[in-house]
Amino acid sequence: MLEDKFFTDINDLQDKLKKESGKIISLTTGCFDVLHNGHKEYLKDAKSRGDILIVLLQSDELVGQRKGTKEKPRPIYIAIDRASQLFNAKEYKGIIDYILVVKSVTDIYESIEKINPNVLVLSESTEDDETSPKRMKEYFETYFADKIVVNILPPKSQIHSSDIIEQKGIKPNWRGNIKLK
Repeated sequence: MLEDKFFTDINDLQDKLKKESGKIISLTTGCFDVLHNGHKEYLKDAKSRGDILIVLLQSDELVGQRKGTKEKPRPIYIAIDRASQLFNAKEYKGIIDYILVVKSVTDIYESIEKINPNVLVLSESTEDDETSPKRMKEYFETYFADKIVVNILPPKSQIHSSDIIEQKGIKPNWRGNIKLK
């Protein structure tokens, strides 16, 4: 099931999107590690803004660099498992059409430019400087205003994955060499 919806190469996704000509593409980005109701509501809202929803899923290394520490490693789930949950969990069925794994902040920006979505959906709760909604909105409205509409959505939940991980003492289910802060 994932093989025609889960991509690690932008060119493969672009080939797939050629068959979706004329449809409104909505795109968002995130790590979507420990899923909660806020994720579901956010993704449903993002999907409602287009015919197709593409998620730029941050790679294990990128999530580790941005959210993890040696004491509290992230992600909890590796990218393929996070994608599988987003596609297969009952409450998420039919929301996301495609997932592209991105390995760096530069990949996020370049992928958005190459995919050229009609709508870029960003979460107001993103706290990282490089991908803050304000910074991304400013960039895409400056250089792509005639092509991309940027929507910043308020948080759909007061709880974050980090809170759930902390409260429940969840440990990563991977073994590997993810570089952490």
